Amino acid sequence: MNLGAQETEFGLALAHRIGVIKAGETLLHLTKQTLPTALSSTAYQRYWTGIVEVGGTGGKFTFVPTREENRAPDFHAGPRHLTEEWKNRQLRGDIEFQLVWIPFLSEEKTPTKALKRPWQEDHKQRVGIVVFPKTDFDSDDASLWAILATEMGANPGNWIADKRNSIRQPASEFGVARKIAYQKSQEGRGALEPDFYQSVFSTAQITPELAQDLKRRQDAKLKAGHIAQAP
Repeated sequence: MNLGAQETEFGLALAHRIGVIKAGETLLHLTKQTLPTALSSTAYQRYWTGIVEVGGTGGKFTFVPTREENRAPDFHAGPRHLTEEWKNRQLRGDIEFQLVWIPFLSEEKTPTKALKRPWQEDHKQRVGIVVFPKTDFDSDDASLWAILATEMGANPGNWIADKRNSIRQPASEFGVARKIAYQKSQEGRGALEPDFYQSVFSTAQITPELAQDLKRRQDAKLKAGHIAQAP
């Protein structure tokens, strides 16, 4: 898809809502964030999460490749070259990332309100390894997991900050706004209720009943013209 056209359309929508100056500042910030990925040769690169909480402590996670393989893409790279590169990479074997935790320090060093300012990372901590297992994305099993991921609709909508679910709301204004936005999105598209897939996290298995429901939901959304992935 054309990144420039998307940015222009998004910029006009922002200008209509928040004014030309703020829209320009926001668009510049987003361009700085997305441009390195758009100009990459591989999807195996560094990723930051938004502000999240672990046991009530705020921070960000970073997924860091265990080895650096990124370079400028080929001149004739297609619009889906990152998707295809990741698909082929995961077909060949497991993909490992170092998981790094960047805890909140202060609004000056790790801002939760001035979201256009980068976080300081001198105090970051390596906390583990994340593995994306070898997968054939053309298989029926992988297709079911992909459908389930779209139904879950991203974790911030299912706000649980600790095992006891004793923390009722995120600590930051952005966190609360994101929770509300994801909940509204899930309600609007009739996303699958968490109770229906809770067992997946303990068994790592999709039951035949869940598989049947996932396929039914996908068929219904395709018939309604919904888009689950980029063309």
